[in-house]
Amino acid sequence: MAVASGDPPDPPEAYGGRPQRPVPRLPCGRPAARVWDSAATGRLDTHERTCQYCQAVVTDQALLARAARELSADPQEPLPGLLERVMSMVRAELQHDYLPLPARYGPARVEHGPAAGLLRHAVDQMPGVRARSCRIVLPDEQPNPRPHEDGAPAPGQLPGQLPGALVRLTVAVVFGADLLSVAARAQQMVLAAAEQLLGLPIEAVDVEVVDVFPPPDRDGKAKGSS
Repeated sequence: MAVASGDPPDPPEAYGGRPQRPVPRLPCGRPAARVWDSAATGRLDTHERTCQYCQAVVTDQALLARAARELSADPQEPLPGLLERVMSMVRAELQHDYLPLPARYGPARVEHGPAAGLLRHAVDQMPGVRARSCRIVLPDEQPNPRPHEDGAPAPGQLPGQLPGALVRLTVAVVFGADLLSVAARAQQMVLAAAEQLLGLPIEAVDVEVVDVFPPPDRDGKAKGSS
């Protein structure tokens, strides 16, 4: 679903510049990314501290930050037979579908399935939202990829780094939720999770609400569930 607020400025391509990804906006008009950054730095203004839509983004940011801290603090010990497992994966490399990741010290890749699963899990942390499906589409897989005539990297893009991917996400939401707010929050959650947990550049996030579910009862269970 499209997310917009007010009359957007003329796009950069109208003046020969590069297209920029759409900015998810909350129903109050604030860009979700701005509220996210304010929450991350602890510099919320008066509006962001009192607006229900901005406070939902603040909650989302805290949930992702906690998940990132838990992942980074989880001690990882080499497993027995790790070398044999790695070599088996290398031999089976051509049988898998990988996403290239920008890396400072050489090529890095991750399988589509785990990457999409991580983004789904991030969205599942949002109150009142359940991720149904997530697909990551690389630029060369998109039907109409945005051209870069001079071959130069886009602003903020490292030399040799691929343009951002497209994420197609379907979600179910609690009955009565503000769909505009949910869409903007889900877009921002995916953008932040892809950047912080994967290092994957994202060009756009398409969010489709495909179902609703009843609000939970006092015990935290969805009404009608056993």
